[in-house]
Amino acid sequence: MPQRPYDVGPIQALIDELDFNAEISKLTADDTIGALFLVTQFERSISEGLFSLLPDQVRSQISATYATQMRANMYIKKMATMPWGGTGSAWHQAYTFAMKAINRSQTEIPEAYEALLAHLGHKKEDAEPDA
Repeated sequence: MPQRPYDVGPIQALIDELDFNAEISKLTADDTIGALFLVTQFERSISEGLFSLLPDQVRSQISATYATQMRANMYIKKMATMPWGGTGSAWHQAYTFAMKAINRSQTEIPEAYEALLAHLGHKKEDAEPDA
């Protein structure tokens, strides 16, 4: 049986996606909120079977943060389709839930990022380009 070649591309892409999403999580001002979190590389890692190769602890942290990001995306998309209605409106409720998910992602993303890098034997500063 031929061995499946191990490609670090999907892992690096997942790291890059988490890094990008960490920046998106900082966009919470009224004039910047609305950018969606990327989830393509997370979905790719699952569809290619790479995700199942990660240890349970790393997998659970990544899964939790992407669930939060997907929830934020859902509420942001809802906001885009609703008329603004002020406090107590459906739009305001979607905004409130989106902000909760975005704020939560601000701690979850770095934790998942660090867990993945630690599993790979790297520190965060090893993955970042020199300034």
